[in-house]
Amino acid sequence: MDTINGGTLAFLLLPNNHFWFKIDRAESTIDKVFIIDKSAASKQVPQRLLLKRSKNQELPALLAHDKNELDLARDFVVFSPSTDIDADPVSSPNDPGSFRDLVYPESHAPQVQKSSDLVPTADLQARQRNIQLIRATKINPSDLQAWLDLASHQEHLVIPAVDASSMINSERKTLADLRIAVYEKALKQFPENEAPLREELFLRLLSEASITLEAQKYKQKLQDTLQQHLTSFPIWTLYLNACQANPVEFRFEDVKAFFIRSLRTLGSNNNANHNLEAQHMILYLTLRYTFFLRDTGYVELSIATWQALCEYHLFRPEHLAHLGRDFILADFEKFWESERPRFGEEGARGWCIHDQDDGIDPELRSILPDAITAI
Repeated sequence: MDTINGGTLAFLLLPNNHFWFKIDRAESTIDKVFIIDKSAASKQVPQRLLLKRSKNQELPALLAHDKNELDLARDFVVFSPSTDIDADPVSSPNDPGSFRDLVYPESHAPQVQKSSDLVPTADLQARQRNIQLIRATKINPSDLQAWLDLASHQEHLVIPAVDASSMINSERKTLADLRIAVYEKALKQFPENEAPLREELFLRLLSEASITLEAQKYKQKLQDTLQQHLTSFPIWTLYLNACQANPVEFRFEDVKAFFIRSLRTLGSNNNANHNLEAQHMILYLTLRYTFFLRDTGYVELSIATWQALCEYHLFRPEHLAHLGRDFILADFEKFWESERPRFGEEGARGWCIHDQDDGIDPELRSILPDAITAI
């Protein structure tokens, strides 16, 4: 032992075959040095196999069957050629190095689950159910309920086993897109003459479109749909709600013009006079319009609208029944501007009574039948 620059230098003498010896760094300390005889590696199992660990670190032990000991001197492990996970783990007697001979201590034994014990997850069940519903729509494309069931099931694909009411906005939009795709595909299976079925699909599609589309695009979608279902009461209701639901873009004149334009559109329909649903829709539009006038402060205009409708349809003079619309409106305008009591006001007698009191307008006398002018 010698000292160099304040440090300590030690020399160790070994036999000629010194390449068989190695310093054990894990066991050696400052005061003691442990030497490993590497020539004994082929005769006995080293203390550390493939792993370096500290003195106090514990590792789960691997024990071998007495009959077929594992050769730890090898640098590999031989696996059994069998691939059947459900087969009994019995090693071949000619394979002493098989991993099946290893025995884990009970506390460290891995838990292996057989395929027969696996329970399908909610996601897997949802996808399997979706496949069944898609197959049902292909077998009978004209079955409306099959399409509705498929669309309803889409929520289980977005978040399995979670109620739709607990979804966040992004998940609701994803669900709406999935359902819209189903409804659009379903609409291709129903011809134009099956209006009730198409209307049902359109209503559901529009309900989902209100989630994904911006306000302006949604109203445009409603307008396009109304062109195909002009007398659909539910679709008209959705359209009215959309036009009155945006307070940021609200302008009185715009909404008023919308109601008047809608009433003219329905009134110009050739089937409106013979379609009871269309007549109900016109009445509903008028009611919504007058409520809108009242709520925006135009109470007198709202009342006057109903007075004019009642006078025009209930108290029209008989001698105007055979005349054109322009002549009828011209005569009604004169009555209205006369400021006489109107329907619902004290002293009101009706348009027809006042017309008899005033006599027939000379401008109309020339085009009326003789039987009427003789009255």
